[in-house]
Amino acid sequence: MASGNQETTHFWEALPGWFEREDAEFFRSVVAQAPSTAAFVEVGCWLGRSTACLAAEIVNSGKIISLAAVDTWQGTRGEEEHQRIALAHGGDLFPAFRENMRSGGVWHLIRPIISDSVEAAGRFSARSLDFVFIDADHSVDAVRRDIKAWVANVKPGGIIAGHDADRATVRAGIQDAVPFSQVQFPTRRVWTYRRQQPEGRWVREIPPAKASTLPSHLLFIPVVNRLDLLRQALDSVLHPGVAAFVLDNSPTGLDPGVLPPGIGLFRPDSPLSFTQSMNFACFEADQRDVRWLIFMHNDASADVTLIDDLLSLGEQNLGDSRVGVFFTAYDAVAAFNMDAVRDVGAWDETWRWYASDIDYYHRLRTRGWQVCDSPFGHRVSHEISATLGAGADAAALKDDYSYEFNHYAHKWGGGFGQERFTIPYNGNP
Repeated sequence: MASGNQETTHFWEALPGWFEREDAEFFRSVVAQAPSTAAFVEVGCWLGRSTACLAAEIVNSGKIISLAAVDTWQGTRGEEEHQRIALAHGGDLFPAFRENMRSGGVWHLIRPIISDSVEAAGRFSARSLDFVFIDADHSVDAVRRDIKAWVANVKPGGIIAGHDADRATVRAGIQDAVPFSQVQFPTRRVWTYRRQQPEGRWVREIPPAKASTLPSHLLFIPVVNRLDLLRQALDSVLHPGVAAFVLDNSPTGLDPGVLPPGIGLFRPDSPLSFTQSMNFACFEADQRDVRWLIFMHNDASADVTLIDDLLSLGEQNLGDSRVGVFFTAYDAVAAFNMDAVRDVGAWDETWRWYASDIDYYHRLRTRGWQVCDSPFGHRVSHEISATLGAGADAAALKDDYSYEFNHYAHKWGGGFGQERFTIPYNGNP
């Protein structure tokens, strides 16, 4: 291909499509910030206008960046213009896409994958990609499904982004897949989300799981204060078959010596909110491919067989029942089905607490997952809000829920138990 950014820019602009110059500036910045041997994927390539732009920027950068192009090249079903154009190409746009890339001299850079988006996502390893750009089916469910399928393949610190953010359906799909408070809009039509993993360190790694008859699981307890209660909580439920870690959000840092042996300990550089803590735990459980994530308050305690019995109950109710979570003493001890977690997506980090869990459980229900009470509530002791009351700042915030209530009603079209929307903001944020 001809060298020089002006000529390569002219090349992609001559191709049919809906990609604009301001969007090209976004691609230029992504390539400039990417590692020299990064891995990129574009999902939804059409006739190659945006693909050509991205490939040209890679050439101009001098970096060895791999670029996979994913599409069925048959157009989105239900979109009349797509189907009309596809029909004019004999029902298959791939030959035209290939010829467009060849004519610009970038075909050798591109690995085409003729596939449905979700199926193609399964061909890549978790945390293997630096950048994924989604511009496929723009319906709410499709956007949501595509993001969920690909985000697990993005490295921590990597970017998943997409086009047509000016469409209400696209925004609604984004809101139900990643923390919307962390989504940015560098152009009128481009959205972007940098996959978060809190900065910090494993003070003590989660030990390898010991031989156990228990279903694969991960127990986590976030702690801010009242370390006496934390030790009590751990002592009450731990035995060699339970894999567990503590997320240390305390102001000064937790001495690992106060924990029983065999417990993982992660210390973030800055304390995480409740919703950030839940997303971190979900991330860790997903990376370990466990079946159940168990969340326990550090001001709760139970008997030593509770975790076993809760997991056994969960296993008995898998399948057609679609159990998303089992509560015990509300969520003092809660077992989350990781299939449901992957389906529902991230906790909404707009909130710090309270309404965030109501929001998440509402989303579980709207996705067809059951939110159930276990019969073991009498086996749990819970000093409700003991840790919240122990901090002056937290105690002050505890009484100011006006924003939480108002935002929840705005998001779901009504307060708790009066929700009218089945997708966030009814698709109109």
